[in-house]
Amino acid sequence: MQDIRALRQQVLAGSPHLPPLALPPGVGPDATRHRDYGMALLSGFAAALAIGVICAFWIATAWSDGASAALMAAILGCFFATQDNPVPAIVTFLRYTVLSIAIDLIYLFVILPQLSNFEMLAVVLAPVLLALGTCIAMPATFMFGLAISVNSLTMLALTDTYDADFASFLNAGLASVFGIAVAAVVTALVRSVGAEFSAQRLRSACWRDIARAASHQGAVERPALTAVLLDRLADLTSRLAASDRHADIAVQSALRDVGVGLSIVDVQRDSAALPPAAQATVRSALADVGAYYALQAPAPPAPVLQARIDRTIAEVAGSGAQPVQTLLVSLLGIRQALFPDAATFHGAPPAPAQAEMP
Repeated sequence: MQDIRALRQQVLAGSPHLPPLALPPGVGPDATRHRDYGMALLSGFAAALAIGVICAFWIATAWSDGASAALMAAILGCFFATQDNPVPAIVTFLRYTVLSIAIDLIYLFVILPQLSNFEMLAVVLAPVLLALGTCIAMPATFMFGLAISVNSLTMLALTDTYDADFASFLNAGLASVFGIAVAAVVTALVRSVGAEFSAQRLRSACWRDIARAASHQGAVERPALTAVLLDRLADLTSRLAASDRHADIAVQSALRDVGVGLSIVDVQRDSAALPPAAQATVRSALADVGAYYALQAPAPPAPVLQARIDRTIAEVAGSGAQPVQTLLVSLLGIRQALFPDAATFHGAPPAPAQAEMP
């Protein structure tokens, strides 16, 4: 949104120069989206397992429509792969498939034999297809309209001549139902996870990125980190709302983590102007913050971490470097995020004899 506003002002001003963009070239959507490779691998394994089970049954029984069952298992195993628990959606699709088979049964063996031209065919198909198209256009009934229309038109298999065969139709319908049912069973046994599990994986991914940014392990671009953290936050919010009675508290904690991650990047950027001794103090404090997030534990940070941050703030403020205001704001932001109930900062506490992080 910031980039859009900047570009709009450039167009209105007639300037030929590109304004500074928040998302620089090379940091596109593909590099700023959360990807869970573990769950993607598990989803692929579940789909492959369902296909393998059906193919084994197909080969063992020499089923003439076994390929249709394997095809439906592949489609359903991938279609809902991004959901935490795809089983309810697959079961719903199975119900709609049975309904579409019933609709085709009426059309193929009751209505179509009575028709003699294309105009009559269009008249009898129009009510159902127009109704399904309307359902597809509305989000609340999208899945119903899509499943019924796709399955009905596929199994209807209209040609220029009427050649419907009840045995072939029934066999194809059973193959579709069998393939979807196997996909649902295999997914329930192998792939289904709860919203809490997915939310925890999202939180852990955020913590790993924050710990990596604080430990100077590789260059961290602020726009890219911002985008990926906010992308995870969007996914996390929807899952917490569906699974956690204290979702508001969890979302606040996730927002805190986003703020800490961005403040860390700002501290690393702005600390380059500090004297060497102050830079070493800042790096040590950030390493302690990174060590806390590397623990992957929701426990509150230890008070010794607050003391180290306070001493770092005091040393930066007294370093005499110019300017330090932005750096102090970022350090105070980290302090406020990690210790929201701490007293207002009035200066660094005295250094203990041995203050080691647990």
